[in-house]
Amino acid sequence: MVTRDGLESYANRILRLAQSMLELQNEFPPWFAIHHTIGGKGRWKDFPLPAGSEGIMNNGDAKRELFGIYRQHVRRTRADGFLLASDMWQGKATEEGMKHVSTGEWDRNVDRGFQKLIALGWAKVAESITITAQTEVDVLLISQPYQRLGSVIQMANSERFWTPQAQYKGRTKMFGDFSEENLGENPADQTTAHS
Repeated sequence: MVTRDGLESYANRILRLAQSMLELQNEFPPWFAIHHTIGGKGRWKDFPLPAGSEGIMNNGDAKRELFGIYRQHVRRTRADGFLLASDMWQGKATEEGMKHVSTGEWDRNVDRGFQKLIALGWAKVAESITITAQTEVDVLLISQPYQRLGSVIQMANSERFWTPQAQYKGRTKMFGDFSEENLGENPADQTTAHS
Protein backbone atom coordinates (compact mmCIF):
# COMPACT_ATOMS: atom_id res chain seq x y z
CA MET A 1 0.00 0.00 0.00
CA VAL A 2 1.25 3.48 -0.79
CA THR A 3 2.40 5.21 2.38
CA ARG A 4 1.81 8.82 3.32
CA ASP A 5 5.52 9.53 2.65
CA GLY A 6 5.28 7.74 -0.69
CA LEU A 7 2.20 9.76 -1.63
CA GLU A 8 3.92 13.04 -0.79
CA SER A 9 7.13 12.01 -2.58
CA TYR A 10 5.25 11.24 -5.80
CA ALA A 11 3.19 14.46 -5.50
CA ASN A 12 6.46 16.41 -5.13
CA ARG A 13 7.84 14.72 -8.26
CA ILE A 14 4.77 15.71 -10.29
CA LEU A 15 4.89 19.25 -8.87
CA ARG A 16 8.51 19.60 -10.07
CA LEU A 17 7.48 18.21 -13.47
CA ALA A 18 4.60 20.71 -13.70
CA GLN A 19 6.86 23.61 -12.73
CA SER A 20 9.44 22.58 -15.36
CA MET A 21 6.83 22.15 -18.09
CA LEU A 22 5.35 25.59 -17.34
CA GLU A 23 8.79 27.22 -17.37
CA LEU A 24 9.97 25.44 -20.54
CA GLN A 25 6.76 25.00 -22.55
CA ASN A 26 4.41 27.55 -20.96
CA GLU A 27 1.80 24.84 -20.31
CA PHE A 28 1.08 21.82 -18.16
CA PRO A 29 -1.64 19.41 -19.31
CA PRO A 30 -3.81 17.70 -16.67
CA TRP A 31 -2.04 14.69 -15.17
CA PHE A 32 -3.68 11.64 -13.64
CA ALA A 33 -1.86 8.76 -11.95
CA ILE A 34 -2.97 5.60 -10.17
CA HIS A 35 -0.97 3.54 -7.66
CA HIS A 36 -1.24 -0.23 -7.29
CA THR A 37 0.56 -2.51 -4.85
CA ILE A 38 1.06 -6.01 -6.22
CA GLY A 39 3.05 -8.65 -4.38
CA GLY A 40 4.27 -6.09 -1.87
CA LYS A 41 5.65 -3.77 -4.58
CA GLY A 42 4.01 -0.45 -5.33
CA ARG A 43 3.99 1.33 -8.67
CA TRP A 44 2.50 4.54 -10.02
CA LYS A 45 1.08 4.49 -13.55
CA ASP A 46 0.78 7.91 -15.19
CA PHE A 47 -2.23 8.85 -17.32
CA PRO A 48 -1.62 12.37 -18.70
CA LEU A 49 -4.45 13.59 -20.91
CA PRO A 50 -3.61 13.43 -24.61
CA ALA A 51 -2.35 16.66 -26.18
CA GLY A 52 -5.22 18.84 -27.32
CA SER A 53 -7.77 17.40 -24.88
CA GLU A 54 -7.07 19.84 -22.03
CA GLY A 55 -10.33 21.66 -22.74
CA ILE A 56 -12.23 18.77 -21.18
CA MET A 57 -11.18 20.16 -17.80
CA ASN A 58 -13.11 23.39 -18.56
CA ASN A 59 -16.43 21.59 -18.88
CA GLY A 60 -18.21 20.61 -15.66
CA ASP A 61 -20.20 17.75 -17.21
CA ALA A 62 -17.10 16.35 -18.93
CA LYS A 63 -15.07 16.53 -15.70
CA ARG A 64 -17.85 14.80 -13.77
CA GLU A 65 -17.79 11.94 -16.30
CA LEU A 66 -13.99 11.77 -16.40
CA PHE A 67 -13.67 11.65 -12.61
CA GLY A 68 -16.41 8.99 -12.52
CA ILE A 69 -14.44 6.85 -14.99
CA TYR A 70 -11.31 7.16 -12.85
CA ARG A 71 -13.32 6.42 -9.68
CA GLN A 72 -14.65 3.21 -11.27
CA HIS A 73 -11.15 2.24 -12.43
CA VAL A 74 -9.69 2.84 -8.94
CA ARG A 75 -12.40 0.68 -7.38
CA ARG A 76 -12.34 -2.06 -10.05
CA THR A 77 -8.55 -2.46 -10.04
CA ARG A 78 -8.26 -2.06 -6.24
CA ALA A 79 -5.87 0.84 -6.60
CA ASP A 80 -4.48 2.21 -3.35
CA GLY A 81 -3.44 5.67 -4.55
CA PHE A 82 -4.65 8.37 -6.94
CA LEU A 83 -3.23 11.70 -8.05
CA LEU A 84 -4.65 14.54 -10.13
CA ALA A 85 -2.49 17.53 -11.06
CA SER A 86 -3.77 20.40 -13.16
CA ASP A 87 -3.01 23.97 -14.14
CA MET A 88 -6.05 26.01 -13.17
CA TRP A 89 -7.42 29.30 -11.98
CA GLN A 90 -7.80 29.28 -8.23
CA GLY A 91 -9.97 31.58 -6.18
CA LYS A 92 -8.60 32.74 -2.83
CA ALA A 93 -10.75 34.44 -0.25
CA THR A 94 -9.87 38.04 0.60
CA GLU A 95 -10.15 39.27 4.19
CA GLU A 96 -13.72 40.38 3.43
CA GLY A 97 -14.45 37.06 1.69
CA MET A 98 -13.32 35.07 4.75
CA LYS A 99 -16.27 36.55 6.63
CA HIS A 100 -18.64 34.80 4.19
CA VAL A 101 -16.96 31.41 3.64
CA SER A 102 -18.76 29.58 6.46
CA THR A 103 -22.10 31.41 6.12
CA GLY A 104 -23.21 29.79 2.88
CA GLU A 105 -23.09 33.14 1.09
CA TRP A 106 -19.72 32.23 -0.45
CA ASP A 107 -21.08 29.00 -1.96
CA ARG A 108 -24.18 30.76 -3.31
CA ASN A 109 -21.95 33.21 -5.20
CA VAL A 110 -19.45 30.75 -6.69
CA ASP A 111 -19.60 30.73 -10.47
CA ARG A 112 -17.24 29.86 -13.29
CA GLY A 113 -14.14 32.00 -12.99
CA PHE A 114 -15.19 33.33 -9.57
CA GLN A 115 -16.63 36.43 -11.29
CA LYS A 116 -19.33 37.13 -8.69
CA LEU A 117 -16.89 36.67 -5.79
CA ILE A 118 -14.38 39.02 -7.42
CA ALA A 119 -17.09 41.65 -8.05
CA LEU A 120 -18.10 41.43 -4.38
CA GLY A 121 -14.46 41.88 -3.36
CA TRP A 122 -14.51 38.48 -1.67
CA ALA A 123 -11.90 36.71 -3.83
CA LYS A 124 -8.78 37.16 -5.90
CA VAL A 125 -7.78 34.66 -8.57
CA ALA A 126 -4.40 33.36 -9.55
CA GLU A 127 -3.11 30.67 -11.84
CA SER A 128 -2.06 27.64 -9.86
CA ILE A 129 -0.73 24.13 -10.22
CA THR A 130 -3.10 22.15 -8.04
CA ILE A 131 -2.42 18.58 -6.93
CA THR A 132 -4.84 16.28 -5.16
CA ALA A 133 -3.13 13.05 -4.03
CA GLN A 134 -5.16 10.40 -2.20
CA THR A 135 -5.05 7.06 -0.47
CA GLU A 136 -7.85 5.26 1.31
CA VAL A 137 -6.70 7.02 4.51
CA ASP A 138 -5.21 10.43 3.57
CA VAL A 139 -5.61 13.27 1.10
CA LEU A 140 -2.81 15.73 0.31
CA LEU A 141 -3.77 19.00 -1.40
CA ILE A 142 -0.98 21.11 -2.88
CA SER A 143 -1.50 24.55 -4.37
CA GLN A 144 1.40 26.18 -6.24
CA PRO A 145 0.31 29.66 -7.35
CA TYR A 146 2.30 31.33 -10.10
CA GLN A 147 2.31 34.45 -12.22
CA ARG A 148 3.13 34.86 -15.89
CA LEU A 149 5.50 37.79 -16.42
CA GLY A 150 5.89 37.89 -20.19
CA SER A 151 7.85 34.77 -21.09
CA VAL A 152 8.86 34.15 -17.45
CA ILE A 153 6.91 32.08 -14.93
CA GLN A 154 7.29 33.30 -11.35
CA MET A 155 6.35 30.71 -8.73
CA ALA A 156 4.89 31.88 -5.42
CA ASN A 157 5.06 29.90 -2.18
CA SER A 158 3.17 26.63 -2.32
CA GLU A 159 0.62 25.58 0.28
CA ARG A 160 0.05 22.02 1.52
CA PHE A 161 -2.87 20.64 3.41
CA TRP A 162 -3.42 17.10 4.69
CA THR A 163 -6.91 15.87 5.53
CA PRO A 164 -8.33 12.45 6.38
CA GLN A 165 -10.01 10.78 3.40
CA ALA A 166 -13.17 10.39 5.50
CA GLN A 167 -13.46 14.21 5.69
CA TYR A 168 -12.55 14.94 2.07
CA LYS A 169 -15.41 15.99 -0.20
CA GLY A 170 -15.56 16.87 -3.86
CA ARG A 171 -15.95 15.29 -7.26
CA THR A 172 -12.29 14.25 -7.32
CA LYS A 173 -12.85 11.94 -4.29
CA MET A 174 -11.63 8.46 -5.25
CA PHE A 175 -11.97 6.46 -2.01
CA GLY A 176 -14.62 6.01 0.67
CA ASP A 177 -18.21 7.23 0.70
CA PHE A 178 -19.36 8.32 -2.77
CA SER A 179 -22.69 9.80 -1.70
CA GLU A 180 -23.89 12.89 -3.56
CA GLU A 181 -23.08 14.97 -0.48
CA ASN A 182 -19.45 13.80 -0.50
CA LEU A 183 -18.99 14.18 -4.26
CA GLY A 184 -20.61 17.62 -4.41
CA GLU A 185 -22.97 16.31 -7.05
CA ASN A 186 -26.47 17.48 -6.21
CA PRO A 187 -28.70 16.54 -9.18
CA ALA A 188 -31.02 19.46 -8.36
CA ASP A 189 -28.14 21.83 -9.12
CA GLN A 190 -27.30 20.24 -12.47
CA THR A 191 -28.54 21.47 -15.81
CA THR A 192 -28.28 19.52 -19.02
CA ALA A 193 -28.55 20.32 -22.69
CA HIS A 194 -31.13 17.54 -23.14
CA SER A 195 -34.78 18.44 -23.66
